[in-house]
Amino acid sequence: MGVVAGIIHRSVDRAQGHLAARLLPEASIDSTTEDLEQFTERSPRDVHPETVEPAPLSFGASSGRFRTTRTQFQFPSPLSTADCNETVVGQRWTRPGAGDSKTAVVMLHGAWASGFWAERVLAGPLLDAGADVFVMAHPYHMERAPPESDYSGQQLFSGDVPRAIEGVIQSTADARALVGALREQGYDHIGVSGISLGGNVAAQTLALADVDQVVLTIPGVDLFETMCESPMAALLRDEAIEHRFPEERLRQAFEVITPIEFDDLATDPDNVLALYGRYDEIAPPGPVRRLSEKWGFRTRAFDRGHRTIALDMLSLRTAYASWLLEEP
Repeated sequence: MGVVAGIIHRSVDRAQGHLAARLLPEASIDSTTEDLEQFTERSPRDVHPETVEPAPLSFGASSGRFRTTRTQFQFPSPLSTADCNETVVGQRWTRPGAGDSKTAVVMLHGAWASGFWAERVLAGPLLDAGADVFVMAHPYHMERAPPESDYSGQQLFSGDVPRAIEGVIQSTADARALVGALREQGYDHIGVSGISLGGNVAAQTLALADVDQVVLTIPGVDLFETMCESPMAALLRDEAIEHRFPEERLRQAFEVITPIEFDDLATDPDNVLALYGRYDEIAPPGPVRRLSEKWGFRTRAFDRGHRTIALDMLSLRTAYASWLLEEP
């Protein structure tokens, strides 16, 4: 039965990956080989800013839906990659009448998300427990996508590898700035969670900023494997090679956004949990297990793939809430 299940889950990921890589419109490639070379033979500590100031959060309009109050927020990004990404946008979710909370959870979405759909499902138990939830858009996603984009996230993951790496570095800086702002606002328990791409950003964030609790879900902790060695490869690697980016340099460049290259974490690994799919073909379990062995955090495996993990959404909700609300 396990063999059959594995075939089914892997087949879903492969089919979805191949379809996305071949049907999604390609983004322009504007970077040069020289732009790629700036990331080779360097470490994450070299490319990430050493310090990031707390974000000057600005809150806007609020609206209510499904027992949740949603308040828009924004702040200037600590890094600059493109005009459309100079401002970080997001939402704060609270339960009406819950009062002031001392717990905040930052939730980071996956690649190509057009909204915070998965986060809305997972946030329910956190909100019921009285936590405030903050969701923010990654560079080139949602309101941060340039006008020429055909879909959310198109300009982030394409054959333009330097732009992709810069975007992930910027997203990590954005998350660090948001965590710093929440500390300043008086939250004394801050959790960070990330799905897929968001799991990569969350992992880099915990390496650079002290966070109380972290959950990484089907995390793309090795984006080279995800974008260059998985069924998604035609969307990035093949286009990059056609653009004459040296294939042997792509792995080296991606190392600056590969969490396992970090040492001396800012967050206690005892406060980190990774949830992954045994049959995941997009964000494979191997890098997650290797990162766990190096950093020493806990993991929980599901008999699912990258897409079919949604079948365990209720279990994910329970694992999310129990871990993120646990006092270290």
